[in-house]
Amino acid sequence: MSISLFIKPKGKKGLYTYRRRVPADLKAVWRDGKPQGEVKVGLKTANKAPALKAGAEANLAFEQKAKNIRLGLQDEAAKTALEKLEERKWIIQTATQMLEQEGVLPEQQPKLNVGATLHDLQEWDDKVDLIKGAVVDALQEKYIDHDQRNKDYEEGRWGQKGYQAPYKPEDPNDADIVKLELLS
Repeated sequence: MSISLFIKPKGKKGLYTYRRRVPADLKAVWRDGKPQGEVKVGLKTANKAPALKAGAEANLAFEQKAKNIRLGLQDEAAKTALEKLEERKWIIQTATQMLEQEGVLPEQQPKLNVGATLHDLQEWDDKVDLIKGAVVDALQEKYIDHDQRNKDYEEGRWGQKGYQAPYKPEDPNDADIVKLELLS
């Protein structure tokens, strides 16, 4: 296991950093299917004690993510009910964190003061709609059955009135589907 927490502050600001190598069996899928060899987390402090605490939290998050990715790679039939619940919980937490970063969760809705215009609220609604549209587009692209659509195109069915694109079955544990559920 290769874990390192820089004890000496690094960089111009002297902030501590948590660094850890991604295990070889997880490198290919660590970050949404994109290869990644190392995780670096800025601990946002120049003081050693808070850096150690933040480093421990970052390490715990790393271990949890590794466990859940391995669980996701495991054969579905071999998973216990508890493992399936843990996986679902982790996916919901991950999707929620992604939406929190975008600032579009319902609890992040702007609070309007008396006499304020509705412009701020409309901007937030527009941002939610934009994020929701991006998630829907990603889901449509991910779940469309391209082979069947190409076959339909060649046979002249594609583009006909009432034609609906063929979709593969959705995975209820897909993070994008969970994000759409949360936004909806």
